[in-house]
Amino acid sequence: MADQAPKWIVKDGEGRIYGPFATEKVLRQIEKGYFAGGEMIAKYPGGSWIPISKAPEFYDKLLDVLAGEAKLKPRPAFGAPEVATPPDLPSLEEQKPHGRVVREFDASESDAFEVSKGPGGAEAAQVDRVGKMDDKDVIELTDLQSLKREEKMKASKLPLFLILASFALVALAIIFRPEGEPRKLRLIAPRKGQPEISGQDAKERFRRGLVFFQHDTLPSYLRAQTEFVQLIEGSPQDVGGYAALCMTYRELWSYTTQDSEDMRIFAQVAQDAKRLDPAGFNGATCEIMYLISVSRFREVHGLTDMWIQMQSSSAILYDVTAELLKNDRKWLETAGYAEKARVLWGKWLKPYIVEARARNQLRQHQQAMQLYRAVLNANPKHHVARIELGLIEMESFNQVDKAYEMLKAALDAEEKLPRETEFSATFAMAQILERRNSRGQALGYAQRAYELDPNDPTVRNLIMRLGGKVVSDGGGGSNELLARGDELFRIGDYLGAQAVYRAAFEADAENGMAAMKAGRCFWLLNQSGDAIDWLKKAVLADPKLIPAYVLLADYYGQRFDYLSASKTLQRAQKIVPRSFEIWRGFALVELRRNNFKGAADFAKRSLGMYEADAETYVIMAKAQVGLGRHGEAQSYVQRAIELDQSNVEAQSLYASILVSIQGIEPALVYVDSLIDTYSQITDYRVTKGELLLKEERYGDAITALKEARSLDPRNKKALLLLGRALHAQGQNSDALQTYLEAAEMDPSDAVPIFMTGLIYSEDVRTLKDAVRQFQRVLKINPRHPRAHIQLGYAYLRQNMGQEALAEAELERAVNPELADAAVLAAEAHFTLKQYEKCANEYQKAVARKANDVSIYVKMARCYRLSGAMDSAVSLLNQAKARESGNPDIYKELGATFHMRGLAAEAIDAYQQYLALAPNAVDRIEIEAAIRKIQSGDLSIEQKGN
Repeated sequence: MADQAPKWIVKDGEGRIYGPFATEKVLRQIEKGYFAGGEMIAKYPGGSWIPISKAPEFYDKLLDVLAGEAKLKPRPAFGAPEVATPPDLPSLEEQKPHGRVVREFDASESDAFEVSKGPGGAEAAQVDRVGKMDDKDVIELTDLQSLKREEKMKASKLPLFLILASFALVALAIIFRPEGEPRKLRLIAPRKGQPEISGQDAKERFRRGLVFFQHDTLPSYLRAQTEFVQLIEGSPQDVGGYAALCMTYRELWSYTTQDSEDMRIFAQVAQDAKRLDPAGFNGATCEIMYLISVSRFREVHGLTDMWIQMQSSSAILYDVTAELLKNDRKWLETAGYAEKARVLWGKWLKPYIVEARARNQLRQHQQAMQLYRAVLNANPKHHVARIELGLIEMESFNQVDKAYEMLKAALDAEEKLPRETEFSATFAMAQILERRNSRGQALGYAQRAYELDPNDPTVRNLIMRLGGKVVSDGGGGSNELLARGDELFRIGDYLGAQAVYRAAFEADAENGMAAMKAGRCFWLLNQSGDAIDWLKKAVLADPKLIPAYVLLADYYGQRFDYLSASKTLQRAQKIVPRSFEIWRGFALVELRRNNFKGAADFAKRSLGMYEADAETYVIMAKAQVGLGRHGEAQSYVQRAIELDQSNVEAQSLYASILVSIQGIEPALVYVDSLIDTYSQITDYRVTKGELLLKEERYGDAITALKEARSLDPRNKKALLLLGRALHAQGQNSDALQTYLEAAEMDPSDAVPIFMTGLIYSEDVRTLKDAVRQFQRVLKINPRHPRAHIQLGYAYLRQNMGQEALAEAELERAVNPELADAAVLAAEAHFTLKQYEKCANEYQKAVARKANDVSIYVKMARCYRLSGAMDSAVSLLNQAKARESGNPDIYKELGATFHMRGLAAEAIDAYQQYLALAPNAVDRIEIEAAIRKIQSGDLSIEQKGN
């Protein structure tokens, strides 16, 4: 009987096809990491290709592997010093520009643009060669595809020109879709290795590109993109061309697919610009434009504010600031900055539009109309200006007929318009036609408006009033929803933004960008579990979206799940083998593990690929601090600040390094200057509090951290540091309340609960509360470092040796190299009077580089009580050679000599102990032992110590 189980064939990113496999076989290959989520899969025979991440049979397994839950090996120790070994790659050559053409931005490539493919038509992600499989399991079908095409061509009786014509018709059908289908563009990337052009040709392309750019319409920006791309291809050192292309990308971004490919193109051009001009304005312009595209508005604010002070004649900076203010609905400030941009660059029409919108909101209608007319005089095809002028005529001056002509002319032009503008125009047309009693035409426009924004209740009411039915079930296009989410994100409404991003993902399940942005919102809302879930959805929806992998790994690392973080980055590396962001991600994981050498090695690889990345320099500086190389750390962090003076993390790190090199006071002066300059950035006050806390200036730290909280009540780091400062001052009740607030912010974060457990464990009366808190920590995050250790010590203080020993074993299972687990086990065995096992565990701790002299003393005590006197004396002599002033060494030596019956040696050791610790709590007991030995009585009462 034939096998009825389904079979599958899999196609990798290079077009190679493997299979057929049974479902279980595919699941095993996913589990082993051979299939990373970027492949295509089809049922065999005759099935259609779909992304493997969209197949229900394999979706859950891909999620499990992304979460690091499939066959995990024991995690390396938290704080272990061993160096992570980077995966083998070809050696990285340093990329250094040969020469540089510095000009106030520049010019580039081709007029055509690519239309995105429909669902299921996306190319599979490029991955490394699939792991070895048995020959009997593999059918190499790559050559069969070309063979089939040849056979079809032979069988076809159509003339060649008809075949070519059919391809042309298909292309036209894709480009000119039906009205209801949104058309999305692709950014064009400059190609490497193109023929060089002359200096005169470069200047001419740049000039033409600027002319198109200034016209401020979608067709003109597309033409500008063509010129600037071709300029860069022919003159790849022309840094001004990169800046101009990045500015153009920014204007085109809302019309693009906004997936991993568009992001990759934008990021690559921005990186190339930074390589050519790492600390200059052209490089910074590209960086600002790219940061806008990925909604990193805090960095945009910082960079723009800094460069406006340094480059006050740049119109683009005032335009960016005006856009940011517009989204905050600060209309007066928006108008002022847009006017400044318009004055500085009078031929660029966009600032006129931005200022006109602000003037209209301020009810300065005549000024707004003058601005719109100036735009139309300069570019009669500027349909956005025509629509918005018509709306003012209608709404503010009741010039309905004039408005109708303007709106109809703009809509009839069939040019792609921003959705919000098109909605306003079609809705206004419906209202005008209703007034004219043209109900059929009015209903048509109303339904078109509803398709553009189904959430507007006034449109619904108008449709029903005109006798129509609400038939659309859409919620706006995915890109338009992304734009709405970005507006909410800019003003800090992360709750509202995540809802819109989720709606965008529901509208387009392949929009990984929407899922990634939703995940980032959840993280900022302190909902880390949801954040991680949404980032996993992002990488499954768009397997080439490398920033999502890097962010997912970052979030795993912040939850101490270093193995899942590393596995996530390894999966990304299979898809994009040469990415500086992935190497930077590995460096960050190792830094969080306190593996400073490993972090430095990975950061060096990242900088070898992209030497202008400020974030990597910050990681490298932190690694050098961990290695005790403060001079090198200062050099690296200074480089980060040179690249990006607005980088808050770099500035804060520089201040902390100053403490090590010059002392606390110069560091505080530096931080205070940052606070004065950037008064609204909470992080600098948090940094000040952290520096004061390390210097044990707890009162000053509390003041600084409370100031930070007043600016940002939801700053979790400020809360945690404030709790530590209050605890250090003995204000345990206030500290507990602070940690409770932090825990309420993010129920999935175990750190605040862990800190409450530490406070409870200090008082014997609240040890049971400590146990409950540490148990909660482990329930929330089983990988939380030292949670089993602290729980074990809480048990020990209640004489629960077996329970403490069990916690030591659980910690060892998670962190087999952690010395603390061996120390806890040793102390548990000591409580259980298992002295030989106690000594063995201390020996394991020493083998794991626990070099604390107290470990040697405690190990000697266990050897003494087990009867191994020579071993005890040997260990104590080693301890004395390393730290001769430690009184505990002499106390244990006295006890050892006492047990061996060596009276003089015992007395001498006990007296040395009392000399070094004159206020010892057991002084009376030791003096009594000395008197007893002096009387000739060498008997010892065994008390287990």
